[in-house]
Amino acid sequence: MESKMNVTDYYIHNPKRRAIEKRLNILVQYPLDEKNTELIAFQKRLIKYRDFIFTFLYHPKVPADNNASERAIRKSKVKQKREHILNIVNCLFDIEHLFSKEQTNDKCSIYKEQ
Repeated sequence: MESKMNVTDYYIHNPKRRAIEKRLNILVQYPLDEKNTELIAFQKRLIKYRDFIFTFLYHPKVPADNNASERAIRKSKVKQKREHILNIVNCLFDIEHLFSKEQTNDKCSIYKEQ
């Protein structure tokens, strides 16, 4: 819907926008089974942040998605993941080195006993 709106549509009464908001209101009022605790928590968050969910329908400069934010943090997350993998590899090499020393010590003690 956002791509079909022109700048003036954001500031006037818009029946399509109102229909979307009504659908959200119906969803958050839907009774849920108490066993679905995660779904109930999600429903409560929708109610709590209801006024902020459709901000992009009222302000033309607010994007409808979060892609720009995700792209902004992607490089740092990839770097963080690589560092984590390198740490694991380094730990494995350290463990291998320790086992190698221990095996060498065991072999040496066998020769000393003979």
